[in-house]
Formats: sequence, C-alpha cells, structure tokens
Amino acid sequence: MKKIILVYLLIIFFKSIGYTDSPESALFLNVPVGARASALGGAYTSLASGIDGLYWNPAGLSALKSTEILFFRNEYFEDITQHYIGWTSYFEKIKSSIGLSFNMFDYGTFNRTILTSATAYAEQGTFTAKDYTAGLTWSPNMESKLKFGITMNFIKSRIAEDEAKSIAFDIGWMAAAGSDEIPLLIGATIKNFGTKLKYSKVSEDLPLTQNFGISSEFSFENIFIIRPSVDFSFNFIDKEKDFMTGIEIEYDKKFSIQAGYNTINDAGSGFSLGCGFNLFNFQINYAYIPNRELDTSHKFSVLYRFIPNRSQNLK
Repeated sequence: MKKIILVYLLIIFFKSIGYTDSPESALFLNVPVGARASALGGAYTSLASGIDGLYWNPAGLSALKSTEILFFRNEYFEDITQHYIGWTSYFEKIKSSIGLSFNMFDYGTFNRTILTSATAYAEQGTFTAKDYTAGLTWSPNMESKLKFGITMNFIKSRIAEDEAKSIAFDIGWMAAAGSDEIPLLIGATIKNFGTKLKYSKVSEDLPLTQNFGISSEFSFENIFIIRPSVDFSFNFIDKEKDFMTGIEIEYDKKFSIQAGYNTINDAGSGFSLGCGFNLFNFQINYAYIPNRELDTSHKFSVLYRFIPNRSQNLK
C-alpha cells in the first residue's frame, strides 16, 4: 500500500513541474537548482554565471576567476527534499574553470508491504527512494565573446532494491551581443544527452531538452540595476514547448528581488517570487513557489566566494 502511495506521490510531484505525461524517466533532472534562478521562473540560461553554470549553463563558468561554493535546499511536500552542493574554481595553468556538483532527491522512507489476500496486506520493514546526480564541468577561458562549457553527469535512481544508472552530458554556449546602451546576453544549452536509464527490467529515455535564453541589464545611477530575462525550452522526447520569463531588481549591489513566470508548473499558477542579499562574501537567496494542488515550495541558496578583496557585488 505504501509503495502505491509512493508512486502516486511521484506522479503528483512530477505533475507539479509539468511532466505528468512524459514517456521519459529521471524527470528530477529538470527540477530547477538554485533559489535565485527559481525565483526568476527558470529564465536563467543566459544569466547563469560562475557556479550557477554547473546546472543551468556550463558556459557560465568561463568568466570565473575565483573559487565558489554553493549549497541549495528545496523543501517540497510529503517530506520530499532536494539537496544540492557545488564547487568550482579557475585554474590558471590550463586557462579553464572546473566544477563539481552533487544533486540528491530524497522521497522519504516508506513501509514495505506484501499482499496476503485480496483485501489484506502485511508490513515487512521499510524502504527508501532517492535520485542522485554527480557532475563534472569544464569551461575554457575564451577571450572571444562566445563562451563554451560541458558537464558530464553520472545519474542514479533507486527505489527499494531496484536501481538504474546512466551517463549524460550538458553542453552550453553563451555570447555577448547588443550595444553599450542595450547590452544583451544570449545562452543556449542541450541538456541530458546520454544513455538510457537502465532499471532491472526496463530502460527509459532521459528528458533530453534544448534551452535558449536572452537577457539584458540596465543600470540607473549605479544604484539600481534591472535584469529582464526570457527562456524558451523544447523537450525532444515528449515534444513539449515551454516559456519562462523573469525580472530582477538589484539595489546598491547589496539587495535584490526577483519575480518570474513559466508554463511548466501545471500544479500552480506559474508565478514565483524571491529575494537575495550579500553579506561579506556570502550571497543568500530565497524563492517562494506557490502551488494549488501541492504544498508551497520554499527554496534556499547560500553561495560563498573566495575573493581576496572581499567584493560584495551580486552577479
């Protein structure tokens, strides 16, 4: 009975991120990482810089000149939690940035049951359900306006004793365009390109997705900065097309607020809100994601930059 409940909860959960009818597996790979990006509705393909590029666009690491660490926690419903940790640093000898990441979904502990008759069952201990991803990212320091990066992900999904494994790649590009008056950043990614997720009896496709994003930045007296962004997403497996948009307002490079909207979240309105602030070398962000059918999602991120001059600039 509890296993049936688990399956039902997973169906509802993935409906909340827009993938109820998807034929592919490992849908947790498309759940956004980072409170700032989530608050912007996921419109982050062109905005991702530094350590945020580990998940959103590996080309974002190319501008990195320091070391960064990111911790992210996502509180879903029914004790479902997501934890993510990332590290990245620039290596002068190879003129490249290297990053490591670990992403875990924990669906909780469930009672193991067996049917003893048509209307009765007996409990036989407990089992857990978890999904994992470990990633290795490389991005060269390219002097041109075009940036490039690639991530190799090792994926593992486990429910009780049944588990599946896969290897997949994320490939990203970023480019600067526009003018001094209207600067533009353009980003594009191919995500989850790899082998099928192989369980004991079946093999399932990964959610192969293409993303394209564009963003800009407008400064007013060097006090207020406004960053609008737009993303478009296409899933090659279920042929779904989605739209994401967001806007960030930053004050004095110390405090920021975000708002976003996307067409992915079928269980909610699609709107999201968030805020962030800097404290010494820390950047702390929070995102609020309301849902109609499920509990509200609360996301928290803490980023630390090892910067000698203790700069407090937001990205």
